Order: sequence, then C-alpha cells, then structure tokens
Amino acid sequence: MVAAPYITLADLQGSVPATTLANVDPIILQGKVDDANALAEGYLGVRYSLPLTNTGADLRRQLVAIAVYDVMSFKGFNPESGRDMNFRVRYEDAIKWLKGVADGNVTPVGIVDSTPVVSEAAPVILADSLRGW
Repeated sequence: MVAAPYITLADLQGSVPATTLANVDPIILQGKVDDANALAEGYLGVRYSLPLTNTGADLRRQLVAIAVYDVMSFKGFNPESGRDMNFRVRYEDAIKWLKGVADGNVTPVGIVDSTPVVSEAAPVILADSLRGW
C-alpha cells in the first residue's frame, strides 16, 4: 500500500460510464486502484524520493487508465475488438508514460517529492576578536 494514494476509487468511478463498472464488487475496484498506485511507485521511485507530497492530473489520468484496464480484464473483454481496444491502447500508453518518467524523458506536472531541503553553505563563525586561526 502506498503512503498516499495517487488515485482513489472516486477517480476510477468518475472516469468511465457507470455501466462499465456495474456488477464489479467495490472491494475488487479498490484493489485495482491500489494496484495502479503501487505500480506507479515502482516507476516514480526510480526518479523521485517517495512518498510524493504532490502530484498532478497527468499522473492521475495515466493511473486511472491502468486501473480501468485491470477492471476490464477482470470483467472479461476482447482487447482486439472495436471499442474494447481503447482500454488496451490507453493502458499501453500509460505504461509508456510511466517508463518515460522513470527514464527522465517525461516530467509530470506538479510533482513534489520527499527530498529533504539541504543547505549547501559552509558554516559561518562569528567572534568578537581575532582568534588567530
């Protein structure tokens, strides 16, 4: 489980028509959301210090595409046929996007990671009189 989810069940439910998710147990849907969040950490952790403290809509969009594909795979669909092909193509594009992030070729909007702020200045020593060192 990731420290803070990048997408939520509400993000998944708001991304597709209600009929797409009909008859799928909410526990299964939450599991697909959790899986997409965990998958993202594998790619994001290559480049950023986790956990991320802020993310943008571009990351959420990619993770929703992954979660929707996983839900459709669970429900059963033909990824080579007509409208169903869209789910697979969006999934593949999302994985390519995450690989681009890990490789440094894509910079997600609004990313703030957990890298501590480090002051690189040397210490300053003040004294009233010259000490001779």
